[in-house]
Amino acid sequence: MLKKTSLLILIFCILFLETKAQNYFAAIGTRLGYGLGISGKWSPNQNLNFLEGMLNVDVFSGKYGRYSGLALTALYERHFEMPRSFDGFNWYLGAGGGTTFGPQFFNLSIEPIIGLEYSIDRFPLCFSVDYKPRIYLLKRNSPGDTAIEPRDAGFSIRYYFN
Repeated sequence: MLKKTSLLILIFCILFLETKAQNYFAAIGTRLGYGLGISGKWSPNQNLNFLEGMLNVDVFSGKYGRYSGLALTALYERHFEMPRSFDGFNWYLGAGGGTTFGPQFFNLSIEPIIGLEYSIDRFPLCFSVDYKPRIYLLKRNSPGDTAIEPRDAGFSIRYYFN
């Protein structure tokens, strides 16, 4: 019962508390994680809700050797302000879906994300670290033996637009 109550309180706080965390409405840059790629964020209403798209070149290892392929991910993220003593910092969480594919394999996945971001006020750059595991819904001729890929932590540098 306590776990359910705590979860409901967390969901309420995430969805309904009014916060101010970001000083930009769009950003584009690079992400280094399980692969190397580009990342773009956009806030349709210039609020704390962001859509993020990622395109990565991933390297997979499986029992039959190493494979490389592309990973395409779309995420919905909610950003939250840190306490005043951490000016420029915010944290975010969200989820979305993705696909990874190569010459001989194809996967579909659900991808939750949690991260920490720092925005520089005087120069339009932001830096973030995140953790984004993949939970596979479909694996066709795929390298790897597991339905969950827990290794995707990343570091991003983005140029942002006010």
